[in-house]
Amino acid sequence: MTTTSTLSPIDRLTQLCAQRTARTDRLHSAVRTLTDALETAGARPGEISATVDGWSLTYANVRSNVGPRDCWSLVNLRSAYQEDGCTDLGLAVNHDGYLHGDFHAPVTGPTRAHLIAFGQRAARFVDAITASLTREVTALDAAIESVDAAAAKL
Repeated sequence: MTTTSTLSPIDRLTQLCAQRTARTDRLHSAVRTLTDALETAGARPGEISATVDGWSLTYANVRSNVGPRDCWSLVNLRSAYQEDGCTDLGLAVNHDGYLHGDFHAPVTGPTRAHLIAFGQRAARFVDAITASLTREVTALDAAIESVDAAAAKL
């Protein structure tokens, strides 16, 4: 058995590249599992958005000249370069294309940096989404009470 210390530099590089690819694939799978769970829990396009450490996670509806597609978009708000379209966490890593071939609707897959950024903040994204929905439910309850009270006076 060859140990890491006895590998040639090229063999070590080959090994590290293979490990990086395997871990990227594993992380992407975990990210997709989490975003699928958020959808199953009731996430709807346009209703879910959270920002953590300058990264914004949004459940968005991207539209092309053919029709819409929902996507989990992750954007670095601090980046000087902001893309149109959607960096969809569900697409293949480094995918680069257009929704339904429409050049006005770019849709890219996450980079390794996107996956790492999301992974490092995943629990806080879920907490932020939960807090936002809790505030919304509280506001809805207050509005219902107000309407019911006004209706009772009639």
